[in-house]
Amino acid sequence: MSPSSRPGPTHSPTELPLSTQCERVSCFRVIFTLAFFFFCLLCLLHSGRQITEHLTSMALESLVTQIQALSGSADDISQLHAHLKAAEEPLHSEPNQLSSFLDQLDPAKHSLGYLYILEGFTSGPVTEEQANAVVLTIARFIDACAADQICLALDK
Repeated sequence: MSPSSRPGPTHSPTELPLSTQCERVSCFRVIFTLAFFFFCLLCLLHSGRQITEHLTSMALESLVTQIQALSGSADDISQLHAHLKAAEEPLHSEPNQLSSFLDQLDPAKHSLGYLYILEGFTSGPVTEEQANAVVLTIARFIDACAADQICLALDK
């Protein structure tokens, strides 16, 4: 049977039935949507670390704000201690980001919070270049800290 003798309608490639054209458009839409989805997923995976660092930074900024706000009365210090205990693991997960947050705290006024952040900061490796600054920061804290605050954290 020759191609011209086949039963049924014959169409040139540009004259496809409407249903076939719609199926092709739908198929292209699905393929485009999937390609776009995978592109977005790759972008998220690539920037995932940056997003995590940004979220960690936001959480640390929030913690510093809590430290500054709750370092006044004994009741506030007890509440702060509970927040700091809950934040211990995140403080240890990003020690390199913590030095800038220490600069925002006064070791005399914010002793309990300063202690937790200082412990997190020193839980990571300290380079030779950082060693002198870390020793000075620790000495400054020891000289200035409020004993009534840090006595809540005897395990530190």
